[in-house]
Amino acid sequence: MRYYENWTLTENSDLAGECFVLRKSDTVFFERMQLKKTKNGWDYNVTVRNQNQAKAIIFSSTCITADSLVFENKNHDYPNRIVYKKISNDQLVARIFGIQNGKPTTEVFPMKKVYP
Repeated sequence: MRYYENWTLTENSDLAGECFVLRKSDTVFFERMQLKKTKNGWDYNVTVRNQNQAKAIIFSSTCITADSLVFENKNHDYPNRIVYKKISNDQLVARIFGIQNGKPTTEVFPMKKVYP
């Protein structure tokens, strides 16, 4: 499987993103993300295809440093925490945490910038 995430700057200085997972040539997962500036930091809004009646789940920033972003929504089961960590100028790792099937679960998504 291959994981892709793409972000673009919007006209109002927010970020809009798409994430999809391919298995061979089939898209097996798709979501849209939006990073919106708030008075308290940033909100990470996620809309997953065929989930939550097409409504966004909002994760609020709880930690912002030069090389990491942490977003949480303690009321959401999985994930309830999303962490982006910069590894180098062209690499980062996203990790999601939460409870699945009654057990603590973590997934790791290493990413590398693809240049056009």
